[in-house]
Amino acid sequence: MTADKLFQLSSLVSGIGWIIILVVSPYRKNFDKFVLGIVVVMIAALYTWMNMSNFDPSVFKSFSTLKGVSGLFQNDDLLLACWLHILAFDLVVGVWIKKNAVKHGISHAATLPALILCIPFAPFGFIIYIVTRWIVTKKYFAENF
Repeated sequence: MTADKLFQLSSLVSGIGWIIILVVSPYRKNFDKFVLGIVVVMIAALYTWMNMSNFDPSVFKSFSTLKGVSGLFQNDDLLLACWLHILAFDLVVGVWIKKNAVKHGISHAATLPALILCIPFAPFGFIIYIVTRWIVTKKYFAENF
């Protein structure tokens, strides 16, 4: 399968994960386990395969400069691996936000802006959630796990 097809398929799988987080999991508490246990694991497995099938020990030298890292992305398979990395960790952040909000009694509706922002901009969505949690709980350093 080509990198383009794998990109489309993995983006679809990630989208299913986000639909579960945004729409299904507030009503079915254990569906976030499906997102982590199936969706993220599938994306992570493809990520691992893309990296290992393109592994070259000299790649480690590329991580020491921005120009070296940008050179890695000239390879479509490694660019796809980067995308898979983003998809997987964005979903992990989304599940964490959902679980942490439940722990602190924050409504799903209050977390929706952060979750929606996590889809394209997970670090920004994370910040929005932390600010939301701070406002609701009056604690910046609330318990995380």
